[in-house]
Amino acid sequence: MADARRVQVRIYHDGRFGPYGPPIQERLRVTLPDTGKVSDGSFAREYRSGRCKLVLEAYTYPDAKRKTASLVRRFPYANGYVYLRARGGQRCASGFAARTVRSARLDRSRLPCDALGTTRAENDQVRVYEVRTRLWVCATANRYRFDIGISSAGNGCGGGDFCSENLPTVAGPFVAYTSEYAGRRDSSSQVSVRDARTGAEVHSLQSGRDCGDPRYQAGPVHSLVLTPEGTPAWIVADCFVYQEPRVYEVRTLAGVVSSGAGIDPGSLTLAGDTISWVQDGAVRQSRIDSPRIARAMTSF
Repeated sequence: MADARRVQVRIYHDGRFGPYGPPIQERLRVTLPDTGKVSDGSFAREYRSGRCKLVLEAYTYPDAKRKTASLVRRFPYANGYVYLRARGGQRCASGFAARTVRSARLDRSRLPCDALGTTRAENDQVRVYEVRTRLWVCATANRYRFDIGISSAGNGCGGGDFCSENLPTVAGPFVAYTSEYAGRRDSSSQVSVRDARTGAEVHSLQSGRDCGDPRYQAGPVHSLVLTPEGTPAWIVADCFVYQEPRVYEVRTLAGVVSSGAGIDPGSLTLAGDTISWVQDGAVRQSRIDSPRIARAMTSF
């Protein structure tokens, strides 16, 4: 293409129901004429020259879905694919849209993990940072990034409901965080652990018990720790009973380690495979993989 230029197209998240959310770090680059105007549309890049208009959309998708139009191109990416789709082009030169799609290349370069945002948690393998109230995870080894949701500084829900991702914690190549939802008719609290290098989910479980009705769950989580092997432990507020002291639970993947109104909800720490917390004014401890047995807890 004479007098051409390379133009980048941002890639947005999962396109099963249309692109959404902040773009990923990688970009697609296509060849367009030097003439005409390139602008940003709604989750798309638009090219206009006279009566010619071409809209370019790029998004990730977890499966190798069947192509539904000739103006679609697919690139392998992470655990799925990146798709480029062209719309319009009927009033452009013959074959212009198809040539533009064929010119696309996936630019896999990624910014360093410390290039953006405000740090919320980090070690030498993982950084969690916040950009405009959204929390991002970045693995320093391969600069792979993924968005885990709205931080506690914002609200991912509306209409009187509140939801956010809280307490990001890193250890080894893993990140743990909580997902809290408080609605008018229900509530939920989750603990999640993911591998920062791939975004793969390692653990995802309810943080506490059901409060007499599966629509209402105990929560929120007040403390969260994580081993370098990806094993979490946490302190969660138990189901609230009006006019009674708030009860808290110390939990691991094995279950409830301790429960009581005397637990300091912000006191959980981890040293090796031993968790410690303050209960009734004394420091107690347990192995992070212990089930609920009395001998697993000792004061010191």
